Amino acid sequence: MLNPAVQILADNLALFVDRLCGRLAAAVPGYARLDTPDLRASVDGFATDLLLAVTSGDSGRLTQRMRETSAERASQGFALSEYLRALFLAPPVCREIVRELGPRADVSLAKGVSELEERLHELTAMAANIFTEVAAKQLRAKNLELNRLNQTLQSREAALEAEGIKINRALASANEFNARVLESLASGVIALNTNKVITLFTQRMQAIFDIPAEEALGRTAPEVFSRFAGIDHALITASIVATGRFPLTKLKVTSATGRDRTVFARGQRMFGPDGEPEGTVIVVSS
Repeated sequence: MLNPAVQILADNLALFVDRLCGRLAAAVPGYARLDTPDLRASVDGFATDLLLAVTSGDSGRLTQRMRETSAERASQGFALSEYLRALFLAPPVCREIVRELGPRADVSLAKGVSELEERLHELTAMAANIFTEVAAKQLRAKNLELNRLNQTLQSREAALEAEGIKINRALASANEFNARVLESLASGVIALNTNKVITLFTQRMQAIFDIPAEEALGRTAPEVFSRFAGIDHALITASIVATGRFPLTKLKVTSATGRDRTVFARGQRMFGPDGEPEGTVIVVSS
């Protein structure tokens, strides 16, 4: 014999869906965030499969729906407490509708409601297990993905570190080669940064001006050039600032030890890739 409470709910399915949707949106924050059409479709499917399971005894469709809904709610960030609270809201709504629309003299309604609530309690226990299982599975999948991303990141960091080491070695080798080339030149080379501080003072420059490199490096050009006569640093600087270069010029200089000699000097302002000045290079030959 058909459960009379189920029959009343089946005949008033739209009312049941409306009320349960309203209770869900009001009582469970997660459901309040869902779009109304999506929420109604979910509740309508749940109610239809629930009534079918009670009348036929076959819970296959209802169980499958609970699995699908559990996976969806878990992916939407629902907590287990929110999900179960939604199921606990169903029995009171069922009782309300049956009491409002069912004949009061029909004593079988109470039994029918009890049977329906018993099925809902069984469903709640099943839903808790399904939701926990699904949430754990999703968490394991996220952990695996995080581990994979972490391994990829570590591999990339290792590759970048190896590339950095390779580049630094290449730069060191190139700098060493350039230094050997500069030291082998017959001319002396001096390099200044934009603050006129000497950053390069080759061996040939040391021989021409009788000044050790350690006494020149890190000091300003005016300070070092003041130790010998014949080079007007202010004139060279003004020329380089104005034109970007100091043309090849014959000079008579007196070294730091008092030796007189004739040299040829020229200067060039150096610019970086962005067009900004990086310093000055002065080449002196004797």
